[in-house]
Amino acid sequence: MKKDNIDKILAEESFEKKIINFSFTVGEAKKLHRTGWKREAKIMLAETIAEHMYRVTILAMVISDIRKLDTEKVIKMSLLHDLSEVLTGDLTPVDRERLGIEETLQKERKALEKILNNFPKKIKENYFNIWSESQKLETDEARLVNSIDKLEMAIQAIEYIRDGYDENNLRKFIISAEKSIKDPQILGMLKNLKFYH
Repeated sequence: MKKDNIDKILAEESFEKKIINFSFTVGEAKKLHRTGWKREAKIMLAETIAEHMYRVTILAMVISDIRKLDTEKVIKMSLLHDLSEVLTGDLTPVDRERLGIEETLQKERKALEKILNNFPKKIKENYFNIWSESQKLETDEARLVNSIDKLEMAIQAIEYIRDGYDENNLRKFIISAEKSIKDPQILGMLKNLKFYH
């Protein structure tokens, strides 16, 4: 076997190992429960970060297709928007306020850089740029994902109320979502959602 072929095989194995390691890292999202539900609503077995990201992604994908936005970007944005939390933990609004906007973004940015570190430069830059776009809220795609993120929180709160958890502890999540959602159509969905509990 030629040396070039051996080097290529070794490089591919290394890449495969990197993907496996990445898989274990992002898999932590399946284990990490969302902090706000535990802290504020006293739900000890709350949804995980991965469960939240999944529903955000599905809803954003459908609405993006209906609106004829860049759905591929919306899907990536939905999956990347909370990915840093596998290293930072779930940062609630209280945590973000305590840290401040700049420190929070810096913490999330560093975590995402670490998660994406082993990817080829072009892919890493693409993912990081999409994440950055989601934080700036300057595009229709970013504003949609942000609004869906808040809508999903309200949906989860309604589900917890329907499951018998204390409505007084959960109402604040719905109110927070209502204050945060800037998209009129998504806000309309939230207002209709209130009739489900």
